[in-house]
Amino acid sequence: MDFKTVAVVGLGYIGLPTAVAIATRGIDVIGVDVNASTIDSVNRGEVPFAEPDLAVAVSGAVAQGHLTAQKEMPEADVFILAVPTPFAEDHRADLSYVRAAAEAVAPVLKGGEVVILESTSPPGHHETAELVAGAPASESEVPDRRSGSTRRLRGSLPRAGASRPDHDRDGHQ
Repeated sequence: MDFKTVAVVGLGYIGLPTAVAIATRGIDVIGVDVNASTIDSVNRGEVPFAEPDLAVAVSGAVAQGHLTAQKEMPEADVFILAVPTPFAEDHRADLSYVRAAAEAVAPVLKGGEVVILESTSPPGHHETAELVAGAPASESEVPDRRSGSTRRLRGSLPRAGASRPDHDRDGHQ
């Protein structure tokens, strides 16, 4: 499968380096963030936080036209969700940012896209991939943190790449 456009949702310490790594390989990346100052910084080719050596790569990717940032969710071939998952007061993962990102991605899906949950989520958590896909994902690849291996599973689990192979790119079954 040939990916022309990747949307990285969340331009923080994980999302921005991920976006830059992809963009510097000549793939068009659209970074999506809710913070206007982050968007402005990235579009100027600047890093909005302290991260040694990232500035050169960001400025290069922006100058080459392969990295842009915006607030609106674009159409893309691949979506990478890299939003925060802080701990709530009860020490459980606060998945509200993941849910918000999934809800923002879902309306632009036409069928055939790949959605990757890069954000940390608890083992056994599957509702986010289902929310993004609009229905249970048909296939997922999941790093098994206990064994260190990757398993191909039916359904969707944390940090899964999910797609809807039952739909083509135009959303037809």
